[in-house]
Amino acid sequence: GRCCLSGWVSPPTAMASCCERKSGMVPDAKDLLREKLAQIGSIFPGYSVACILDCGGEVIVHTGTKDIDGDLPSAISSLQLAAGQFASHLSQTDCPAIHVSGDKVMFSCYELDANLLAVYSDTTVDTFDMVAKDEEVRTKLLVELRLMLQNLHRVP
Repeated sequence: GRCCLSGWVSPPTAMASCCERKSGMVPDAKDLLREKLAQIGSIFPGYSVACILDCGGEVIVHTGTKDIDGDLPSAISSLQLAAGQFASHLSQTDCPAIHVSGDKVMFSCYELDANLLAVYSDTTVDTFDMVAKDEEVRTKLLVELRLMLQNLHRVP
């Protein structure tokens, strides 16, 4: 089974194809990642920051209207680790998405293989259908971001 702190999560989608140069890593791979990441605004209007973190909690790329606080990446990594541990206590195999909301903020975190996609919004999103939003993130972003990250780590 799967755990999601906000509810049900559908299975991951199949990988799509991605163009790459024969020489290896695309020279402006981080710019391409940033450009793709900015598309999160079509899913979460009014988002403040979106970032991709590596397995060590370091920011690979980010986009948005705010800078990333120095301790935020570490807190995001810790939250994902705690969610995975919580899922195991519930006999679940993983926790691919986490949503934390307050009166005027929304935070979402998605597993991206060994990386994490995190989205923070200063606007209330209580009217959002998070199951539908999760599916949009998976189909419009995660599949391509996975491939782009694989290309980023290739040696030319």
